[in-house]
Amino acid sequence: MVIEVPPGLQGILDDFFQRPICSEGQIEGRQWCGDVGLPGPDKGKGAKYLVLPPDYKGEVPPGYLTYRSRTYGVFVFWRGFFKDPKQLEAPVAVMEQTRIYPLGKQATAKAMAFPNASKTPVNMLYPTDGSAFDMLSRFIGHEYVDPQDMEMRGMLAALGIVKGKPFKPEPATRDLLDKAAKTASKIGHAISYTPQTIVANGTWYPDRKWLNVFPGNATFTADTFNYIDPRTGFFTNAYSASTGMAVNMENVGAKYPATFVDAKGQFLSGSNSYSLNLPKGIPAALFWSVTAYDSITASGLDNGQPFPSLNTIDKPVTNTDGSIDVHFGPNSPGAGKNWIKTLPGEGYFVILRLYGPTKAFFDKAWTLYD
Repeated sequence: MVIEVPPGLQGILDDFFQRPICSEGQIEGRQWCGDVGLPGPDKGKGAKYLVLPPDYKGEVPPGYLTYRSRTYGVFVFWRGFFKDPKQLEAPVAVMEQTRIYPLGKQATAKAMAFPNASKTPVNMLYPTDGSAFDMLSRFIGHEYVDPQDMEMRGMLAALGIVKGKPFKPEPATRDLLDKAAKTASKIGHAISYTPQTIVANGTWYPDRKWLNVFPGNATFTADTFNYIDPRTGFFTNAYSASTGMAVNMENVGAKYPATFVDAKGQFLSGSNSYSLNLPKGIPAALFWSVTAYDSITASGLDNGQPFPSLNTIDKPVTNTDGSIDVHFGPNSPGAGKNWIKTLPGEGYFVILRLYGPTKAFFDKAWTLYD
């Protein structure tokens, strides 16, 4: 498939195991994985990317930035940035320049469609009951058989999930699988709530609670093992990863300090009121936001506000010292204050999104309070 990437984007190419897709060989002396646009090899200038399937054996045509996926399924994720709240259509117009079509079939490809789904309620959550195994069976049925997947596929075969065969568990097995999926979902959430001790830098600051959800790379791999729990915790709440999220790239890429707890280590409760002070000079070259998410669904809090967040273009109220106070709670802290409404009796977590993190974030010249 050819993906014509317009200039000015920050994007991700992942396979269907949520792994960043890597370049076929080196581009400018290095292999690139996952990142497109500003943190990618086109450096935000736009380019034609060619994504090959895992079993492609033909000639690789010149003129493209060529990547090879390890699965047939490919996840394409674009992020556009706006600077003026009165021109929200500007980044959308950039993304609508994207073209995706089969190699050699540009002239006959279907026209791209970009429906506006902003006001359309939709459930995009993965199943957390036994139907998850039915979905997994469909996935296994149409996906490429990677030799590295044989152990995993062997475990699935013991459950009756085999490529090319129908998945029809007996009622007793179906009941066990339903209980297993529900338990696994709870395990995944529990893992995500606390720092991972297997990771040396599980928090951004040694004396504070903000989680660093990456162990140093976007593939959750060490030299001699895979990071199982950190990966489980991350993908319980998120659905994509790229190199630019995990490595330190000044002025491009992204960082996501996250917290489920307050300064005392107590889980955030929608019944309580909290404040978060963002010191002057938030280290984001492109964009920053503070967003509250439901602890179970990882969706933005459905709190009745247009968005459960505060960001750059909101022009938040600023203190005399240049810092910004963000208030969280079920009731308004009063007029003229930055408030993200929470839901009584429901837990949530908070992410500070930094796009284009600057040197001050990496060298800790700017630090984040709990």
